[in-house]
Amino acid sequence: MAGRKIRKKLNSTHGTSIFFGILFFMIASILSIVMLNGAVTAVKRVQSDKQAEQNYLTCSSAAKLLRNEIEKTAIIRKRTQTWREYDQTPNGDTIEWNSDSQTFGGIYLKDWIQNMTEDVTAGDTMTQTLQVCDSDGQLQNVTADLKITKDSSGENKFVDSEDRNRTYYSYDISINLSAGEGVDSCKMNVKLNGTVEGNTKRNGSGTGLTAVITEVKYTWKAERIMFGTDPDIKGVVQ
Repeated sequence: MAGRKIRKKLNSTHGTSIFFGILFFMIASILSIVMLNGAVTAVKRVQSDKQAEQNYLTCSSAAKLLRNEIEKTAIIRKRTQTWREYDQTPNGDTIEWNSDSQTFGGIYLKDWIQNMTEDVTAGDTMTQTLQVCDSDGQLQNVTADLKITKDSSGENKFVDSEDRNRTYYSYDISINLSAGEGVDSCKMNVKLNGTVEGNTKRNGSGTGLTAVITEVKYTWKAERIMFGTDPDIKGVVQ
């Protein structure tokens, strides 16, 4: 009975039936649009989450790479003074800079510390911007803003008594890293505390002195990697 009434209404030529037909069509169209928009939004959210996760993994990998490279780097300034044994005439004064690292620390960091120590670079701070990428080129580049600061507080220093009591200070390093753009971007900070130590070796003594070798050694120890660029907000990246 109900089915016949519905068919009769649908076949009716009265305006009420046409109105309800149009109304049902509009409701169905609106529901379809809402469902489609919901599906599109869900797809975009999934894509955004994947991109944010990828940016996090890329940024944290670059942060760990730089941290590990710097931590395993030791930079040594070696000064050698020599004299002729029989009359103590100065025979030479040479300075060498060396590093036990053949990668980032030995190629770049050594030159930066050398320039700051030898006053080639003016001031107590140096900034460098790097682009970190994987060797296969599969991941996007990570921008790393590196800042080196001389620690002149006096808590960590070496005084060279053989060179007019010249003082050598340690250098702290802070790196702000960023990957991606917009709301999906990821930012991290790596801070490394520098240390400096020195020693002097003498070959001979008195009128038999032939050489004085002074070595100054720079090393670094990292704190935890932190989210954002605020070094006071600690993250969970190890």
